[in-house]
Amino acid sequence: MPWGELQALIEPHYPKGENGRPPVGLTIMLRVYFLQQWFNLSDPGAEEALYESPALRRFAGVDLGLGSCLVTMLVRLGRAHVLSSCRRSTPDRQLHPR
Repeated sequence: MPWGELQALIEPHYPKGENGRPPVGLTIMLRVYFLQQWFNLSDPGAEEALYESPALRRFAGVDLGLGSCLVTMLVRLGRAHVLSSCRRSTPDRQLHPR
């Protein structure tokens, strides 16, 4: 997966933490989004999978030692807004190269 390229496309649209809670790291958010797509997980399903699977936590870069609320927060806050914002301003061919 070209993580660096994907992050570069999304970064301009990702919250900077100027208002409200600080955003979850873009790398974590992007990887959780992909886990949801690959395994057909809803937000609660992704949350449960991250709690239950050390392999998925390692892949996503989630450390439960930072507090279990991190998983809930990253799954439920902002991801849909960020990704839909990115989709609106980025040609589909850049998000999904053939």
